[in-house]
Amino acid sequence: MPCSQGVSGHSQSRPPLVLRHLLIAYTPDLSAAAGKLLPANSSASRSSNTTSDRFISYLWLTNDNFGTSAFPVVQQGWNSALTTARELARGTISNVVDDELVNETASWRVVSRDESAGTVELATLKQTIAREVRFIFVNNATTLFTEPMRSISASALNASASDLSFGQSPASKFFMLTTTIAFPASARNSSDVRAGLRILSSEYESTLVYYQWSNESIVVDRSGSSAVAETTPGILTNNEAGKLRLFNIAAGSGSSSVETLNLTIVVDNSVVEVYANDRFVLSTWIWSWYDESTQISFFHEGSTEVKFGATQVHEGLVDAWPARP
Repeated sequence: MPCSQGVSGHSQSRPPLVLRHLLIAYTPDLSAAAGKLLPANSSASRSSNTTSDRFISYLWLTNDNFGTSAFPVVQQGWNSALTTARELARGTISNVVDDELVNETASWRVVSRDESAGTVELATLKQTIAREVRFIFVNNATTLFTEPMRSISASALNASASDLSFGQSPASKFFMLTTTIAFPASARNSSDVRAGLRILSSEYESTLVYYQWSNESIVVDRSGSSAVAETTPGILTNNEAGKLRLFNIAAGSGSSSVETLNLTIVVDNSVVEVYANDRFVLSTWIWSWYDESTQISFFHEGSTEVKFGATQVHEGLVDAWPARP
């Protein structure tokens, strides 16, 4: 929720240095990370039926390149916003095939090996929307609709298109979307494969959120996000991206499959946050101009078929400052 108040960059309780480093690694416009240890015996945790301690973090999302951009302070009189509250923890990825994908220094480490099964367990940073926030997004939604699962290939789309529109789209720019994307093993060797969603879309502007196999990244393509970018200096149109490796997961009898991409996208008017696989978060600004830029469609490019799971949209986010005049 946009707010003119600042936040402190310090906290009484901090996660280990590796967690703090990974927390801010994916979005250069984030600053002033703050947070607090929330014990299991706290009233908030008890109300959420939580039996473990949690570290709750929130960040300040700047939107003027740290004061170097001509937008939006002059036009709007304020700058920056708080991201959604996040839960940080030590996460594990189980039953991962012990291959070259796990054996490098990165944002995970091998904690155990099962030589007989040829698998490993990985430890990494776990980042999720705070459960209280997700609960209220789901239960206070004014509209809920589901787009059915479907398989999409290049041959299923028109030669001139890479999109397949939803049967229903939000009426507003305030919603939480969840979906899954399953890739075949051949996608690893297909550098042309990109798949995801086109959001905040109309005839005049749109934003792409997709997984790109050529560099194992989630990308938010803002090149066409705002119809007024060419006439308003300072509106950023560069891509935002972050690394996310999808591992091979053992499936029994010597077989395996590519780890499914689990996406949660929160759209709060001009703030867009992408959560993936409980270990990746990317937060950015999308300055769409037209009221009708609310359409959603599946996006796919490349030579291999992908499978989208059922996509749920909870529309109608809650007011973070209900008592503010």
